[in-house]
Amino acid sequence: MPPLDHPPILWLDDLYRGLLTEHGRIIFWGGILSALSLIASGSYLIAVSLGFTIAVILLSFIFGFLYRPPVSLQIRRQEIPIVVEGNEVYYRVEVSNQGSRAVKQVWIEERGLVPELRPNSKGVLVSQILPGQCCSIILSLKCLRRGVYSIDQLQVATALPLGFVKIGRRYNVESHIVVHPESDDCELDSLRQTSDPEVGVINQNRSTTRTSELLGVRPWRNGDQLRDVHWRATARYGKLVSKELAPIRTDSYCLILDLEAKTASDERGIDVMISRTVCFLKYVLPLNATVSLYWSHQKGFLSRQAFNEGELCQLIEDVVGLESIKRVKFNRWDDSCPMDPPADHMILMLTRIDAQRLDFVNKLKPYSKRITIWSNHRKQAEDQWGADEKIEVWK
Repeated sequence: MPPLDHPPILWLDDLYRGLLTEHGRIIFWGGILSALSLIASGSYLIAVSLGFTIAVILLSFIFGFLYRPPVSLQIRRQEIPIVVEGNEVYYRVEVSNQGSRAVKQVWIEERGLVPELRPNSKGVLVSQILPGQCCSIILSLKCLRRGVYSIDQLQVATALPLGFVKIGRRYNVESHIVVHPESDDCELDSLRQTSDPEVGVINQNRSTTRTSELLGVRPWRNGDQLRDVHWRATARYGKLVSKELAPIRTDSYCLILDLEAKTASDERGIDVMISRTVCFLKYVLPLNATVSLYWSHQKGFLSRQAFNEGELCQLIEDVVGLESIKRVKFNRWDDSCPMDPPADHMILMLTRIDAQRLDFVNKLKPYSKRITIWSNHRKQAEDQWGADEKIEVWK
């Protein structure tokens, strides 16, 4: 378990980073060394050095409150772009001075971060913000693991007058960061289901799934796009009217994620599973496919469907934030996830191959015309289903 995963260590790290400047950290560690040396030797000079260090830190706190940035400052964090794990994400923060006097030497940085997000330890120093001025800066975070994280604390502080301790105010500015897993180089063309009028499903969302055949017009509904407007009919009736286009048949996919993890190896396998699932969802994003996602939960299975590009992007964000559970209850499948109509192509992502999962796969056969199975134990999967014409193993 990494040190920052322990709440007390994470809290101390946040204080150390948010309260002390670079010079203040030198004074701080000098005080620690002086205290240890004093215990060992009892030297008078070392005692004086320790007293000097403590006095500097205390005076920095006391005088720092006199120079603390005023409440007239307003701060806003712009939208944070999506980032891949292991990379840094850069985003813009705007600070405006609504007061009547200039604010000098202010540090702007994130506070209260989770262990998976590591900031630039120095923060950003702004020399001066004049009255009525809006200052724009760029902050960065190192994203260590995939997931969806909330950040809600921004600190605006000053190290004046001594330059050792940062005293300021925290602002609640809620945002979230979506960290995608690293791209997994895998063959996806074999998973693509060719549309077949006999087995395809009709996508009822006509704002994203379109054909050139115009069936008629209808009143404007919430969710329609500007390109759906029938302008001639709108001018004739005096109100917004949308085109009624013929629906098309699209491929339907069903993904089932087994998130049970009992060992560290299972945890690593789930990270690979999430990476491949995200790659697949991005692959089918431009194909106008219908995707049903089922993932294991403490009380059974949860589900979500995506019928258009916007819903599929939200589905990717949901997958990125999934975490493992201790036990999967496959016997709750029928109660929580009825599948009607059956999917053209079903993809099962299994952490292991055992008797319980073999029964589960056999139970799902009537629900799909084609089944693909992914597992970390690919050799076992090939031995089990290699001769089954309906089931294939994701290589």
